[in-house]
Amino acid sequence: FGQVSEEREVDKIAASMKEARTCMSYSSFQILAQGISFRQQFWHLLQPVRSRLENSQQYSIAQKLEGILASISQGLFLNPSASAEDILVLVHTLIEDGVTMEFEEQKAYESNKQTVGLVQASTSRAAPNLATKRKEVNQHFLTAFALRVLSYGLKH
Repeated sequence: FGQVSEEREVDKIAASMKEARTCMSYSSFQILAQGISFRQQFWHLLQPVRSRLENSQQYSIAQKLEGILASISQGLFLNPSASAEDILVLVHTLIEDGVTMEFEEQKAYESNKQTVGLVQASTSRAAPNLATKRKEVNQHFLTAFALRVLSYGLKH
C-alpha cells in the first residue's frame, strides 16, 4: 500500500522486473487464513484489513483490500480449525456491524437534516452541508465479504 506498491504500478517497472509482474500478497493472506487457528487468531488476521478500510479514502486501495478479503475467504474454507458454527458467527458479526452502522448513519443524517431545517426556517442564510461524515466509508466491503463467505458455505 505504500511506496513499493505505487512503484509496482508503473508499467515500465512491471515490464522490466519479473518480481513486479505478479502480486503474491493475496496468496499470502489465503495461506494465513488456511493455516491459523480460527477461534484464536482469525480476528487478528482480519483487523489490519478492517482498520485500513476504515481509514482509506482511495478507491484503488479499497479494491486491493477487497482482493485481500477474497483471498481470506478462499483460505477460510480450507482451514481445518474453522467449524460451520464459527463461520456463521463470523458472518453474523460482520453483517450485524454493517447494518448497525447503517442505521446509526441514517439516524444521524435525519437528525442533522431536521436541525438544518430549523436553522434555515429561523434565518434566511443558506443551509450548511447536509452530508454527514461516515464512520466507515468502506463497511460494505466487509459486509460483501461476509455474504461471500456465507454463499460459499451454503454451496459446499
